[in-house]
Amino acid sequence: MERRKELKEEFLEACNQSFESYERLVEEGVEKRDAIYVIPHSLKVGMKLWLDGYHLFDPFGFIGVRACTTADYEIVLLMNDLIKRLSETIPEAKQLLGPKCKLGYCPEREFCGLIKKFVKEYDEELHKVFN
Repeated sequence: MERRKELKEEFLEACNQSFESYERLVEEGVEKRDAIYVIPHSLKVGMKLWLDGYHLFDPFGFIGVRACTTADYEIVLLMNDLIKRLSETIPEAKQLLGPKCKLGYCPEREFCGLIKKFVKEYDEELHKVFN
């Protein structure tokens, strides 16, 4: 148990050093998008979202775009969880929450099976009509 605590402290110290390195690189003029690579990828990060009606309900708002399967897998999972929790809290909003294909068509070049949740007969021919 003691060794585990030591390893955790060592990891946290390495993370702190990487944040300091990141800040120094940015201060020296390195682009943030390049400097970010000194920060470990294995960090758990918490976040808070403040979403207005557009980002909650519009198909091209935050939830609509990030619940689409074209988004990163982890983001899609996060959005699906958010949609579930919001739907449980505000049942009336359930029909308004979801990926952009809730419009009844998929605006992407390729469509996935998720559209069938909204339009059961959606197929290649119908997709060509919209794209």
